[in-house]
Amino acid sequence: MTSLIEKSNSLRDSFDQLADHQQMNHTSTDQHSNHSNQQPQEQKEQQQLLQSWNGTMRAILTPRSSIWRESTQHRDLDRFIKNIKSMDTIPRFGTETPHEAKLAELMDNIDAWGLNIFDVHNYSQSHSLTSVMYTIFKKRNLIETFRISPQKLINYLVTLESHYLDVPYHCSIHAADVTQAIHVLLLIPSFENTFTDLEILAALFAAAIHDVDHPGVTNQYLINSDNELALMYNDTSVLENHSLAVAFKLLQNEDCDFIENLSDEQRKILRQISIDMVLATDMSKHGAIMQTIQSFHQSLKAKQCKDSNSNSSTNDSLVLTEQKERVQLLREMLHCADLSNPTKHLSIYTQWVDRIMDEFHYQGDRERSAGMPISPMCNRRTADIEMAQIGFIQAIVEPLWQMWAQLVYPHCQQMLDNIDSNRQWYEYQISNRSSRNNTSDKTTSQSHDSKEQDKLKGNQSTSSETPSSSNSSKRRTRLLEHWPFRANNTQKC
Repeated sequence: MTSLIEKSNSLRDSFDQLADHQQMNHTSTDQHSNHSNQQPQEQKEQQQLLQSWNGTMRAILTPRSSIWRESTQHRDLDRFIKNIKSMDTIPRFGTETPHEAKLAELMDNIDAWGLNIFDVHNYSQSHSLTSVMYTIFKKRNLIETFRISPQKLINYLVTLESHYLDVPYHCSIHAADVTQAIHVLLLIPSFENTFTDLEILAALFAAAIHDVDHPGVTNQYLINSDNELALMYNDTSVLENHSLAVAFKLLQNEDCDFIENLSDEQRKILRQISIDMVLATDMSKHGAIMQTIQSFHQSLKAKQCKDSNSNSSTNDSLVLTEQKERVQLLREMLHCADLSNPTKHLSIYTQWVDRIMDEFHYQGDRERSAGMPISPMCNRRTADIEMAQIGFIQAIVEPLWQMWAQLVYPHCQQMLDNIDSNRQWYEYQISNRSSRNNTSDKTTSQSHDSKEQDKLKGNQSTSSETPSSSNSSKRRTRLLEHWPFRANNTQKC
């Protein structure tokens, strides 16, 4: 790590020297003419230096032990950006797709809770994050408000997507899902006059970038394995800090700087809000965040009561005069959106459960092979998925969303209903599993008695089949179809 940083600093100094030298060469026409023969060699040296510099920065920003392969979108990124530059008009949803009509049907529900982001990803040719962000920006008139170049916005979004790794859960689909959730939560009538346009832009940006370049393992795994990212960020919110660094690094590319027309003060505010929001997604801080939320809500209630008594409040909109209060609310909002899977329709929620368990189990496999202690829920041999989801809902998701729903009552009641319904479904699965186990025990006992009788008769009995994982998946699908407590699919918040 130290050698990489030293090399980075050395290259930076050399690059500055070459830049100064180039400027000196252009101060005089005569000097420029005299050194015309040397220019090709100097340009070659500068190009090699820049390549080395970019390679070094990529080495610093990338975890040393790649766990999942990077997205194949990297290969076609330059070509895609060149195509965007040459386009007279931007595609309707920011990306070309032969399924535009299907995608349009889905995007009609962009303001509704529970949009099927997996379908959006399929119909957008694996560009769900680009499609969702571009659609929301247009719908909220952010492109006109901040004089954003549509081409540069698309360039940034596609580049951002390409820096999301091809991991099961913390991928660009999750980023698109969280971004759409933030958009819906911002539409709650209670927030009609709460946030400025710049704060809304920052909130959507934070949601889109919050897990970029996530390697599919936890912060604790990186710390325990002495990963260079953990060393770089001093074991503190490692992945959150890394995602922020990558996202803002991408903005330094001139072709991707879609916020170029923001003033210096606006850029500073956007950056600070984004940092505050993304760092709040670190689950190791959940307990502290919950305490902060509780005290924050109490202060808001006291303020609302005071305003009500003085008749200064003319509508239900939450008015916060202090920016730090608004940023605190946005931090809470992103934390809710990041933990919103159990608030969605059961068929969507279970897909996310499968994906996060794939990541957990792969991490557990790596921990086992390295002789490290296996993290909770990462041991594929012993993990109880149903019990884990019930515990996750009861200990983490439900308390968080109950506090949020109280703040914006009654606009998020549907989320609480879905949480309750999904928890009941997992409880039903456990009950159903116990019944199957009891039946299996009886069947095994009867089979054993039958085998003993067959042996006495000199016959060889055939063994019964055991349910495979595919059968388990089919059984779950049947349960989903007949589950009586079906959560609604898309609902206006």
